[in-house]
Parts: sequence; structure tokens; C-alpha cells
Amino acid sequence: MLRLKPYIPAKKVTNTVRLNANESPFSVTDNAEAMSLNLYPDAVPYRLEVQLLII
Repeated sequence: MLRLKPYIPAKKVTNTVRLNANESPFSVTDNAEAMSLNLYPDAVPYRLEVQLLII
């Protein structure tokens, strides 16, 4: 794990659609939003890092 290179998330740009990042120009369905299926994982997973440090 120590040799892994950290992931560098893309810059946040407002009012754009990033099709190269599997973005869609369409909003999620009401059903998906109600089920919290429109959420991305954390770009910088601090909670995971803390848990790994505990191990």
C-alpha cells in the first residue's frame, strides 16, 4: 500500500458536464435520488484513511 500513488481528483468546475468522467447531462431520476443512489464516494476518503491508520 505504501507504494500506491494517491488519487488526484479532478478540479471542480461549475456549470459543466464532464462526459469523460461518466457524467450525464441529465438529472437523476426522483427514484434514484430518494434512494441516495446519486451519491459519489468521497474524492478524498479521510474516514477510510483514519480507519486504515488504526489497523
